[in-house]
Amino acid sequence: MNDLLNAVREVLLEGLDSSVYRAADIYIAVAEDDPPVGMGFPAVGIKDGGETVIQQSCNVDEVTQRVKLVLWAAKSAGSGQVQGDATQPGVLGSEKDVERALRYRPLPLSGEPFGYKVASSASEQLASEAGRIVQQKIVTFEFVRERQWDTN
Repeated sequence: MNDLLNAVREVLLEGLDSSVYRAADIYIAVAEDDPPVGMGFPAVGIKDGGETVIQQSCNVDEVTQRVKLVLWAAKSAGSGQVQGDATQPGVLGSEKDVERALRYRPLPLSGEPFGYKVASSASEQLASEAGRIVQQKIVTFEFVRERQWDTN
């Protein structure tokens, strides 16, 4: 899972517009519900989402790994934090941006797995412990790879 999280971050750094998304704000997340102190907006947290393993023949497993992308937008007037405005893409715009960045780019891992979106939560307005009001949306991607086991 470590290599997958790092590969997703690498592809997002390459695929997202750096004039909108700062590299420091595309990060490996330790929790879904608490933005890191000092984080700018918009931001994308990359969180492990578990995996499913199907045993196949010849010591090969099919592994489906899930990654949750936690999208953050700053509170703004009107519906800007959801739909976007002149200052930010909003969580819906960020969802479109990360899907575009991941969907058509193979990850730099063996087998070059592609990701596809399998779920998207409703956006929510949250108050952080620091008192910031933020908008959050979680998008889940799946990546399918084969893993060979060495029996020696």
